[in-house]
Amino acid sequence: MERGSLLDVILKTYEVRTRMWEGLLGQLRDLDVVGASDPEFGRILVAIRDAMRNIVPGEWADALHLRVSELTREDLRRVLKSFLATGVPGYAAPFQHQGSGTINALVLAMLSLIAERREGRVIFAMEEPELSLPPHVQKRVVDKVRAIAAQALFTSHSPYVIEQFQPEQMTVMSRNSEGVLTSSDIALPDNLKLKSFRDGFRTRFCEALLARRVIVVEGKTELVAYSAAARKAAEIDPANYERLDTLGWVPFDAGGQSGVAPFAAFFRGLGKSVASIFDEQERAARDAIVASCDAPFEQPYAGFEHLLSAEVWVGAQAWFVRFLVESNEWPPALNDTLPFPGSPDDAYRDAFLALFKHKKGDDFLTIFFEHCGLTNFPQTMLRTIAALKGMALPPAPPAPPAPPGPNGIFG
Repeated sequence: MERGSLLDVILKTYEVRTRMWEGLLGQLRDLDVVGASDPEFGRILVAIRDAMRNIVPGEWADALHLRVSELTREDLRRVLKSFLATGVPGYAAPFQHQGSGTINALVLAMLSLIAERREGRVIFAMEEPELSLPPHVQKRVVDKVRAIAAQALFTSHSPYVIEQFQPEQMTVMSRNSEGVLTSSDIALPDNLKLKSFRDGFRTRFCEALLARRVIVVEGKTELVAYSAAARKAAEIDPANYERLDTLGWVPFDAGGQSGVAPFAAFFRGLGKSVASIFDEQERAARDAIVASCDAPFEQPYAGFEHLLSAEVWVGAQAWFVRFLVESNEWPPALNDTLPFPGSPDDAYRDAFLALFKHKKGDDFLTIFFEHCGLTNFPQTMLRTIAALKGMALPPAPPAPPAPPGPNGIFG
């Protein structure tokens, strides 16, 4: 109720002159704060009064009593609080002690009253409207604000908020290392239909749009594999490797090799650092990918399963096939690829290759890398993961010069 508060603004907007002040002040003046219900405290006040009379004239110390407040309008404005239900029957809590989601909803409700009174002639600017709100409420907040405002501006990291807008209504904001804030409008590449963009927004596009760094990969296989491999490598050797998400890299599934260059150019045009990971390409396709991103990483194989087959130690391949068979996780459709029990490790190559041809991007990749040591990781992947770390982390500062020797010469 303080002057300038939202509730005060609402009262003025609706031209309401409340008459509660005089009545409330009168009730508080007559309130017996310390009386028959608390005689012990009353005796203390009497004792203080008598002690004061020994020091100052009696009329100065003759009316010692307690009041709820200073009993002015301004004092009441500061202490009056709105209470809301908490979900516990019979218990309400002050506005400022509510959860942040409830507070945001109440503030929005009061702002909407002001906007409706002004017949929509308002501009709303909301920062992170999704905080502490479930997805369906986030969408309702956006719809409500847009309905009552002449113009609405939102900053958000929530796919449920962002997807309420068309691409031409979205702007990607970024701040560089010097602190300069820039913005980029979203223009979909020619190979991306609006329906595909909207259908895959939460699961495919949103995370990349909100990231500083994007890795455009050919498909789900590389997306799963590089995330899992980087996570495990960082766990084993944190001095040389780091998780992709820790570095700010977000893998993006281009949906095939033909999509790598267009999507890399799309994200690069939004001011992001863009790397790409792709299988062996013809020269023209490779040149297009190289020109579209900051760091191209070509895997020198026709497919990711061939990379695994060529660079993973044969003993690790045989172990993984046996592990899946013994765990009853081996796909029945590939039973004809299994060698006879007791066969040498080399006999399991075909089954290992067939598994990842059959289950591209499946959780088998995550399981495999979770059980790998670094010596069993494909070297092509380790080099790429290390390079991505180098791109994301600033270079180490130069070593300080050695102190001067006795002759004033650095030794």
